[in-house]
Parts: sequence; C-alpha cells; structure tokens
Amino acid sequence: MRSSDINNYSEAILRQLKRGKKPAEEILTEALSEIKSESQRASEIVEFVRNIGRKEPRQRKRFNLESAVEHTIELMKRLGRLNSKCTLTGAENLFVYADPLNVDLVLMNLLKNAEEAVRNQQNAEIKVEIKNAGADALVIIEDNGPDMTDDQFASLRNLGQSSKKDGLGLGLAIVRELLEANGGSLKLVRIPSGGLRCIASLPIALEDKNGPG
Repeated sequence: MRSSDINNYSEAILRQLKRGKKPAEEILTEALSEIKSESQRASEIVEFVRNIGRKEPRQRKRFNLESAVEHTIELMKRLGRLNSKCTLTGAENLFVYADPLNVDLVLMNLLKNAEEAVRNQQNAEIKVEIKNAGADALVIIEDNGPDMTDDQFASLRNLGQSSKKDGLGLGLAIVRELLEANGGSLKLVRIPSGGLRCIASLPIALEDKNGPG
C-alpha cells in the first residue's frame, strides 16, 4: 500500500475546504476514519516487511476468511488497484487459523498479479472462489490473462522474486513463505485457454478452539 493512496483521502477534504465548502460531518468522519485505519494498516505492513528476515512468530488467530477476502477486494477497488471485473463466490462462514495481516498481504499480491495479467485483455475478468477442502480452506484466484510459454510458467513455478517495481513487490516466493508459515501452501496452475489459477490454502480453525489441534 502506498502513502499516495492514503493521501488521496486527505487531499479530497483539503480541496473542498480550499473551495470554501465545509464537508458534511458524516463524510468528514468517514474520511478521517479511513485515513486512520489505512495509516495504521500501512504501518503494520511496513513493519512486517522489515521483519520478514527475522522469522518472528506469526500472530495467528481464528477469523472469517470470506470477510477477509471481501474486505481486501473492496479495499483494492477503492484504492484503484483492482479495476477489472472481479467476482467472489464459494463457501461462507469459513473460519481459518492464521495471521490476518499475512493473509491480507497474500491476497493483495495475488490479486495485484492477476490485475496486471488481464490489464490488456478483452473481457478481462478475475474470479475468486473460497472452498472448503476438509482440513484446509482454499482461496482460488483465477485470471483470463494471455497464455504463457513453458519458460514463463516454469519461472512462475520456481516462485522467483518479482522484478516489478510497483506495489509491495514481495514476489511469489515470499507469498508462498507467508502461507507456509501459517500452515498453508501455494499452488499455481496454468489454464489451457489462457491465464493462471493460484490456489492458496490455509488451515481451517476448529469451532471450539482458537486454532487447529
């Protein structure tokens, strides 16, 4: 998440004030709440990225996966980072046991990659599905991007670091590391008609405990 995204909220208010307009109280309250929330979120992300190499224990807890996915999709749309058609389907009220910030970062990066893949496609579409797979919950992010060569797909499967400068730039290697640190995994599948399917798994949380086992 970039500081410019957070600045957009404050700049919109400042523009109205400079024009002699007083924002409605409810709009001002909502905007300031967004600034506070996203500033805190950005600080957490920066601190987390700084600590990646330290292998610190994850702050895992039980939370609703559908709500987390839905929130991340809506946030990226609001910030202009997800402009293609994006649909969410699948299991409701599915709880996982993981670090919510880690999951947010995984989702943001996989959605960002999908958005970049379909950017120049006609009828660009990203499909997100949540599935119950027994002991694990799956988040399947599928795009209809262009067909990849064998070399391109092999490079992805090796999960090398991203060379892109935009965004967090964590790369699929760290996305996989985040999932594995939370008891999950990452699988990539090339779609014959074009595009990529990313399958992120996380352990389902037991109802009577704050985590599996």
